[in-house]
Amino acid sequence: MSVSDADVSYHSNIFTVVGHGTEEFTEFSDRDTVPDGYTLVTLTKMADTSKMSDVCPILSLLSKEENRVLLSDPIRNKNTIQDRIGHNIRIYSAGRKYPKLSVKLLADWTVVGKRKNYKQIIQSGVHKFPIESPDVPPFIDISEEEISIIKSKYSEIDKYIGVCGKFIHYFPQELIIPNQNKYRQIIFYNSLIPTPEESKNVHTPVEKTLNEIMAELGPGIYYFIACRSIPSRPTSFFDVTVRVFLDFNFKELDREGLLPEDIKILIPSTKEVIKNIATEINEESDYVEKLRIFLERVEEIPRPVLNFMYSEWTGKDYVDVPTSFKNEIEFLNKISRVRANSNIEQLKEFIGGRRLKTRRIRRTRRVRAKAHRTHTRKTSKLR
Repeated sequence: MSVSDADVSYHSNIFTVVGHGTEEFTEFSDRDTVPDGYTLVTLTKMADTSKMSDVCPILSLLSKEENRVLLSDPIRNKNTIQDRIGHNIRIYSAGRKYPKLSVKLLADWTVVGKRKNYKQIIQSGVHKFPIESPDVPPFIDISEEEISIIKSKYSEIDKYIGVCGKFIHYFPQELIIPNQNKYRQIIFYNSLIPTPEESKNVHTPVEKTLNEIMAELGPGIYYFIACRSIPSRPTSFFDVTVRVFLDFNFKELDREGLLPEDIKILIPSTKEVIKNIATEINEESDYVEKLRIFLERVEEIPRPVLNFMYSEWTGKDYVDVPTSFKNEIEFLNKISRVRANSNIEQLKEFIGGRRLKTRRIRRTRRVRAKAHRTHTRKTSKLR
């Protein structure tokens, strides 16, 4: 086989991985190396989640044969792909360290109608390019009234149903088990892993590591468009720390007579601070950054109130951020280090190993140069 033939064969193998993804939190040096003939493209960064607004555009891209040339060379076409989907991607080519990913091959969420709960399910599993969809409507066994209510409650559904509606379906939750033979033919339509027959119970999806998937399907380009969430972290740090403070129930404590008078006086100003912090956090989609924002701004809360809130939450006295939120800060430092190492390796890949001239490095050089000039001037004066 000639090199050109090998390239054609390799480029024809484009796979898409759809489900609930997780990432094992490991230091960069402990990651595996991408084997020859493989390329991994992830939609999200470490510890981040995928939203419908992220997934829909890339699903649409991955469903059209006309995009084969574009998607078969993600390194060369990175900027074009990102422009087309409106989202950054991460690329791990042969010889590079790549994340330890796993995926439950069923991308499902619960949505609530007027009378019942429903399952929103993205066509799941591992698919060979181009992804094909069944010729069925997005809403299955759901009345027009309930469809209208669901769309009005979840504006994102109505917004993106036209972009990738053929890949996203809604089923009555109570009918999932009785009708799963019918539903799984839709959910896993043309999926390589699992086949509809292999997924015997829609409630217990097949779970695979990325390594297992690549070993089973062989060389190719793998578009991993699932989340890269870290089980219990950082979402648990965010949920059990930030939400306690942003949703602190002063009214209930006041009704129970547990709110001191000096705290009551400060509640209006406290609520204003919390509102401002919440606004900044809500504008950020990355849970790691949400937590970072909170830890940077938490001491804007009036100290007596902060002491009271922290004591109610932990039963301990608040000291300062490094002491009181030690575990959260240690985790942020570690995850930031892993991300930074990963990003540097990717930058080296795209600039051919040349000396990095990142914004941070340039800024550091400017600071050092300024310090050197200041030192020189001071020395001259002394002389």
